[in-house]
Amino acid sequence: MSFEAGYALGAALLWAVSSLVINTGLKGLRGGNQAAGPAVVTGVLASLAVGSLALGIAAGGHLPAATLDPNVILGGLLTFPIGTGLYYFAAVAYQGRAEVSSQYANVKPALSIAFGALLFGEAFGRVELLACLVIGAGIVVIVGDALRRRGGLVPAALGLMLAASWAGGEAFIRAATDTHSTLEISFGALVSSLALTGAAVGCYLLTGVVAPDQIRYALADFAPRRAHGAFCLHGLLSFGAAYSLLFHSIGLVGLSHTIMITVFWPTLALGLGAGLAKHRGATYHLPGALVGALALFTSASVVYVASQVLG
Repeated sequence: MSFEAGYALGAALLWAVSSLVINTGLKGLRGGNQAAGPAVVTGVLASLAVGSLALGIAAGGHLPAATLDPNVILGGLLTFPIGTGLYYFAAVAYQGRAEVSSQYANVKPALSIAFGALLFGEAFGRVELLACLVIGAGIVVIVGDALRRRGGLVPAALGLMLAASWAGGEAFIRAATDTHSTLEISFGALVSSLALTGAAVGCYLLTGVVAPDQIRYALADFAPRRAHGAFCLHGLLSFGAAYSLLFHSIGLVGLSHTIMITVFWPTLALGLGAGLAKHRGATYHLPGALVGALALFTSASVVYVASQVLG
């Protein structure tokens, strides 16, 4: 059997590394005097721009027809500006620790796997059922623990919304894989998201010129900072590379199977974050419930990948 899981595994590795990269940017925003919200918005735009540029070069500068495909547009919006924007805001709510906010991505597999089986008729056997049950148990643990914590409701709400946004985006992308290549989908989703997000921000800023009493932030609040270099690198690693691998895997092995393989990436992100903190001599606290949930998610991914390799 060819190692088809390699694309999804590559995406997972890149996401884990990019979570540490974005931590640098988010911590830089928290250390400034400006409001973090507008800077996060321009951070999303910076990520989209760099990702679009990278894939545009790979595509030879040709704008694909997929840019106008409704499935690609909706998939891109839910995956990139909306989902990733919520990811950034949830990380801010967790004191700039993106590897912690990323744990809510583990709520997504239940939705994505269900979409794959119900909407696209993807195979769902005993191994898949076992993986889903283990993932479901982890979801119950992680969400229940977040809701019990004081002040944990806002991060939990942001996390659940980002999970739903990412899952919905993946379903639209899966629908587009029947008519477009992976590169066309990735590039089209990024370009359309960049254009629509930029237009939305532009309209907001124009409102500040026409009716300044109706706008909360000034133009200076949206200005790039040194921290935006991290957002640009995140756009290259995550938007440009990881999502291209993810979309190719979705087209190759299906939505539900891809998600079962990538479900461990937040665990890897936490491991890298803890290792980096230890190297720096800093403390790195993880609640016991979170550790237990991560063990469940990782075991589900390992079981599924092993079944594919050995089968």
